[in-house]
Amino acid sequence: MTWDLGPGTIRQHWAIALILTTFIALGFVYSLVTPIFEAPDEI
Repeated sequence: MTWDLGPGTIRQHWAIALILTTFIALGFVYSLVTPIFEAPDEI
């Protein structure tokens, strides 16, 4: 099995790359907004 990670791979799987990038960005923003050791539903 070979892994082809060239520029054509991103063009072929642009939807998956977009979903993954959005997921990572939202997770990063969530980690900045929510204080450490506090749940988002605490008063």
